[in-house]
Amino acid sequence: MKVSFEIGEKHFLFLVGILAVVSAIGIVTGQTSPNPGHGASGIGPGNFQAGDYVFPNNLDVGGNLDVSGNLDGGGNVTGAFIECPSGFTSVESQGRQLGCIQNAQQSPATCQNAILSCFDNNGGRLPSYSEIYVAFQRFSSSLSGVGSANEWIDVAYLDYYWSTTAAFRACGIIDSAFVPYGSSYNSNIAYRCWIPN
Repeated sequence: MKVSFEIGEKHFLFLVGILAVVSAIGIVTGQTSPNPGHGASGIGPGNFQAGDYVFPNNLDVGGNLDVSGNLDGGGNVTGAFIECPSGFTSVESQGRQLGCIQNAQQSPATCQNAILSCFDNNGGRLPSYSEIYVAFQRFSSSLSGVGSANEWIDVAYLDYYWSTTAAFRACGIIDSAFVPYGSSYNSNIAYRCWIPN
């Protein structure tokens, strides 16, 4: 028995279209949806679960975020700011924070005493030249004593060429014209502290 089946061009295109739609539905329903993670609502101390979390934009942690594994931003992780303590100004730009600079110059001290004072009183250190320079240039309205005196910065060196009789042991300073150079580590010089982010 011979069966012959003829369809017109319109019917053929209609059947091809139906097959394409059915195939697409099969592909879509056969795929698994991406893991949406745990929602950010209701997250508080002690109730994190293992797995992925999806956080809303501008999530405010409001305290310390302790991560005992990897923190993967899946892109840009911005807004990881520390809260600057009273008497400090946040040095930030483009959604990123370098750290916190102390607003007021501290009374002159030796380099080593200034280092210990910043650590003991603020958990910080002396600022690097780039940190204090940016703070002076961009945040001077929040800072007192900018350019009024030399200030210690976080650099130390030993230079045999400044003295023919003994090595010159120095810490770095930024002078009143915002130029870096060194001064004997046991000089009494003003300073301000830096808390890095």
